Amino acid sequence: MYCLKMNKSKQGFAYTIRELKKGQMVAFPVKNYSTVCSTVTRFNTEYKAEGRKYRAKVQDLSVIVTRLA
Repeated sequence: MYCLKMNKSKQGFAYTIRELKKGQMVAFPVKNYSTVCSTVTRFNTEYKAEGRKYRAKVQDLSVIVTRLA
């Protein structure tokens, strides 16, 4: 089941993305595209041994991050 939540908290990008459960999604403003994508790329490398995998894509004016595994 997929759950989309908007990041309205004061937490940073990394914290919000790290706390996603498998299948969850979070949306960030498109103006933060480069920061969000670099965080996703870094997490895919750092958490590969744990089996975590994330994907970021642009949809309308948001960057949608999904935890795949």
